[in-house]
Amino acid sequence: MVEHDDQELAKRFAALRAREESQAPPFDAVLDAARRRAPRPVPIRPWRAMAAAAAVMIAIAGSWLALRPRGGALTSVPVWEWRSPTASLLDVPGTHLLNAMPALPGAATNPLELPNLNGGIR
Repeated sequence: MVEHDDQELAKRFAALRAREESQAPPFDAVLDAARRRAPRPVPIRPWRAMAAAAAVMIAIAGSWLALRPRGGALTSVPVWEWRSPTASLLDVPGTHLLNAMPALPGAATNPLELPNLNGGIR
């Protein structure tokens, strides 16, 4: 590993910086060139602004006409006949199994009747 003296390194950077400064153009010249090349803002003419506003209004009116409800007056549905749009999601296969009581062999059909351990009903 080679150790370098910090003063030697500083001298090398100073020489490099001096060479780059001599090659760089003056800041004022660069700024003036940039200002000459900068595009001038285009003034908005009144007829262009009015045409843009008219185009926006036509677009709004067209979308309102396209999205408005068509047909006659809306009919109301009685509350007891109304069904939510997602009610069909509750109808799953096997719903009839959840609504019925399972029949177990040897179980009493009447909860008040107790099965006899000898196989009969008391």
